[in-house]
Amino acid sequence: MDDEFIETSSGNKISKNAQISGSSNIAIAGQTTISTGCKIHGDFLGKDKKISINLGKYCFLNQVIIGKNCKIEGIIYDCCIIKDNTTINKTTVIPPFSLVEKLPNSKELNIVNLNDSYKKLIELAARKALLLGLKDKK
Repeated sequence: MDDEFIETSSGNKISKNAQISGSSNIAIAGQTTISTGCKIHGDFLGKDKKISINLGKYCFLNQVIIGKNCKIEGIIYDCCIIKDNTTINKTTVIPPFSLVEKLPNSKELNIVNLNDSYKKLIELAARKALLLGLKDKK
């Protein structure tokens, strides 16, 4: 396996350059890949006071920003922002460069295509995360 990733006993592959905070509050079911440039914010406890973010099996995250108290089971393509308190079920596919949030008082999702300026900002943030991750190792 590439030296850039850490592999867990349940088959998860996590980039050493992903920015993950509150890892004790993040549950990953298995066979999930978290690539360089991902930001996962698990530093807040969820509604059950135990888990902030719950990732289902076979997720692949690449340059994705996930807010607090989220449950992800569907497919998220590159360069997306998942806002706080959002649940993405197994049948949901999030297209690249999307902003996703739960609609108030509903289980429905609001999926908005990000304009070009946001796309560039996400890519810059991912590159900065990679650069800072490499810089911290020195």
